[in-house]
Amino acid sequence: MSTNNKPEFKEELQTKHPEPTESRTVEFNFGEIYKNVDAEVTPENLEIEYKRLCQAIRSMLDWIIPKDMTGEKAVRLAGRRVIALAWVTDPEQFSSGNSKEEKGSGTKVGNTYGMHKAVFSEFTSDCSKHFRIRNKFQSHGWNFKPEETNESNTDSDSN
Repeated sequence: MSTNNKPEFKEELQTKHPEPTESRTVEFNFGEIYKNVDAEVTPENLEIEYKRLCQAIRSMLDWIIPKDMTGEKAVRLAGRRVIALAWVTDPEQFSSGNSKEEKGSGTKVGNTYGMHKAVFSEFTSDCSKHFRIRNKFQSHGWNFKPEETNESNTDSDSN
């Protein structure tokens, strides 16, 4: 026994691996990691990325622009959908409130654009279901259900 009533440290029991709390850093070959992770930029890769970007934009525009109406009603609906999509994807862009609760609040955003919170909620809920995205202000949605896919419908039909 050593001093302080602690057993002596046995060198043969020491591990070759550092403790998780040790402050040493491990050096990685980041150049090799980036080379393996990042795809080489080629005209073909750029064309693929451009096509994916166009598909994403087209998907958003297909949801935003009403196909079954025209005139002022269609413009109003498209505008509300744009605001809903913008809020669902990035609610902080609407943060003008002073308190933490007001920053990005759906109620406040809806009121700013002349929509009752229930109306704005309907648009943001539709957007979330369509694109399968939600923001932190929508986490309280106890009744949120993603849109059913054909796979889930065929599973129930097979029983």
